[in-house]
Amino acid sequence: MKTDQYYQSLPEGMTAKEVHSEFVELLSTMGTTNDPELVLNAISELSDRQWHTYSLLDPCICSQVTSLLKTYWSNSQPTLVEHLFTIAARLGLSEFISYVKNLDTKCFSTQVKQMVCECIDELEAEIRNPYSGMPEAK
Repeated sequence: MKTDQYYQSLPEGMTAKEVHSEFVELLSTMGTTNDPELVLNAISELSDRQWHTYSLLDPCICSQVTSLLKTYWSNSQPTLVEHLFTIAARLGLSEFISYVKNLDTKCFSTQVKQMVCECIDELEAEIRNPYSGMPEAK
């Protein structure tokens, strides 16, 4: 897997095809690291580049990323939870929102519970379209 610096240095103006290739490579090589922070940082950087393409990511990759976000879920780490929701919002991962909604909130820390409520309220209605609310190009 490539380094944090590699993903951080990627240009914001990547094409959808370039971002897709980076996701494919990342997902195929991430088994070479046991560092969830490195994986999530890479996914976060790529999700930002994807969002800037103004197009939706391939559903197969979205499914793989959703599975990863579920794997990294934490009931007690608000910073991590915020990171996961940011990725989900950028990529339009409605399945992740559904997954979190179905978790037992009694197990959440107070901060995570509050964050989950806020994020679901904000994202749920339009999660499938990460570009909702943006003015349409003329």
